[in-house]
Parts: sequence; C-alpha cells; structure tokens
Amino acid sequence: MKNIVFLIPNKDFGGAEKMTLWYYKLFQEFGHSVSLLILADTGHGIDLENYNPTILKSRSSMSSVFSLTQSIKKLNPDIIFVSRENALVTAILQKFLFGIKIIYRPPTLLRNELSRNLKYKLLRALLTYSYEYIDLFVAQSLEIHTELKERKIPVSKLIHISNLNSRKVKTSRSTNGISQVDTVTYLIVANVSFVKGLDVLIDAFDNMIDDYPNSELLIAGRVDSNYAIDLKTIVNKNKRINEKVKFLGWQSDVDDLFEKADVVVLSSRMEGFPNALVEANEHNKPIVSTRCCESVHELVVDRMNGILVEKNNSEDLMRGLIDVRSIDYQALQYRINDDTLPYLNVVINKL
Repeated sequence: MKNIVFLIPNKDFGGAEKMTLWYYKLFQEFGHSVSLLILADTGHGIDLENYNPTILKSRSSMSSVFSLTQSIKKLNPDIIFVSRENALVTAILQKFLFGIKIIYRPPTLLRNELSRNLKYKLLRALLTYSYEYIDLFVAQSLEIHTELKERKIPVSKLIHISNLNSRKVKTSRSTNGISQVDTVTYLIVANVSFVKGLDVLIDAFDNMIDDYPNSELLIAGRVDSNYAIDLKTIVNKNKRINEKVKFLGWQSDVDDLFEKADVVVLSSRMEGFPNALVEANEHNKPIVSTRCCESVHELVVDRMNGILVEKNNSEDLMRGLIDVRSIDYQALQYRINDDTLPYLNVVINKL
C-alpha cells in the first residue's frame, strides 16, 4: 500500500477539488494511507471534518513552497495527487527534492485557456515542459485522454476514468415538460468567469424575458473576479432583468438549488468534464448546454433530456432556454465502467 498526499490550492472548492476529495475516499477504500494538504488558507471552505486536512498558512500556492516542503518531509509520501495546475508546480518541486511520484488529473483540456492574463499563460508554458516529470495522468474524459496522447504522453502513463464513475445512476423518469410551471427557474452552477460564458447566458435571458416574464435565473458561484463585478453591474442597470437574475455567490451545498430548479444551464465556452450536468441528471432536471466539449454528448441527448446549443451564440442559447420548456423530458441512462477503478489501484501500486 502507498502513502498518498492530495494537494488542493486553497479553500475555493469547484469541480476539480470535489473530485480530488472523491479520489481521496477511493484510495482510502483501496487501503492506502491518505492525507489532505491545502496550500493556502484563503477562499471559501466546505465541511472537511472527515478529511482531517492540514491547512498551510500561506497566501497562495506558490508562496507555500517552504511550508509544503516541511509538511512533505513529515508525511514522507510515496505519491502526490494533484488536480490543479498551480498546485502541480509545487508538487513537481517536491518531486525534485524527494523523488516522489506525481499523479496529475488535468482539470480541463490542455488547449483550453482558462484565463487570458500573462501570468496564466506563463504558467501554462511552464507546465508543458514539466509533463515529462509526471508519473501518471488520470484523464476525466476520452477527449482529454486523446489530447494527452497527441502531446506524446506515453500510453503507459495514461488512464481514463470518467467522472461518471463517482456517480449513481438514476432510474428513468418522464415528464410532459415544464410549460405549466408558474415561474420557470433556470439554474447555472459555475464561478462567474469568462470561460463559463455567463455574459452570453445573461444576454440570451435578457432577449427572452419580454416574451417569457415568468422566468428567473439563479447563478451559484464565486463573483469576486473583475469579469463578475462588471457583469453584475450590467445586470443591476437593466430594469428588465435586475430582479430576475440572482447572483447567489459561492454555495457549499447545491443540492437544494438543483431540487428548486426547473432547468439546469451550462453556457461554457470550454470545459474539461461538465460535472454540473452529471448533477442535473442525478436530480432528473432538463438541461440546456453549449457544445463546449465532447463529454457533453455523454450527458445530454438533444431533445430527450435537454437541448444542445452552439457556444458563444446568445441567439441559439435563447432558443434552447425557450425550447426546453416544452420538451417531453426523459432521464438519460448512462453506463458506469467500474472495471477501471481496480485497474487504477493496480497502476498505483506499481508506481
């Protein structure tokens, strides 16, 4: 059995962090010794009592290098598991110091640029040269797996484990649509950022509201970026939608929101694997999603359990928001490939 440390950059939890915790539990079930390290004492927290984390008193991932090195000396792990690019840099430094194996689960497609600032682009360039030092890549989608192979990553260092493996399959359910609901509640669970396409969604919602005034849009996610602040200002000045678009901020538990929602929306320009759509299917909610990645087609069958629209297209997204109100919804049945999980354990034990 291995001693494995899981690195999380800070207490701002999104899909990558939630999946890191899922792998923590999985490896614990396999019988490995597991520890959770949070590199910076910043951001929103969720209940981590069951994980007994060590939270380093740093302001950022990069400034945590010294305190992380001290913690790694103490824990003496065989493997570091990481799902975020900024945490990966610090993990590779530990590999150079102590010869620790690295498991990396890329949070998105490598060609996706999650930020447009220079600092992020420099980080991406640095990481490209560091891939040779990673011992195992865990690809959350076939699209990411294929892209890694195209980057000349040896097949022996690749394993594909879909995020669907962490979910329960729901039984089938049909409805006659939601056209008779008094108020149609659209929900998007995403940090308010450019890559999530909230500007396109709000534009689409604005364009439909005169004809469909019985609508509201709930946005659950962080609103601390300049992009988010600008978008909130635009909404607040728009009298048609300023009382119908609600920025809820970051939410530690979104189950109640999924239950309240009539429709779940994904307006992203790009994604690695859209976890929000998995949760929508778990709650048997109709979906409107952009074709932002190949994995979307695993989760949405057009006009069965949702509507697929083009990304970066507010007119098409508006059409989807309207059309989804009248589809004869049928829950999607997807097949979980549990065979990959024992194989992952075999691979880990060989590292």
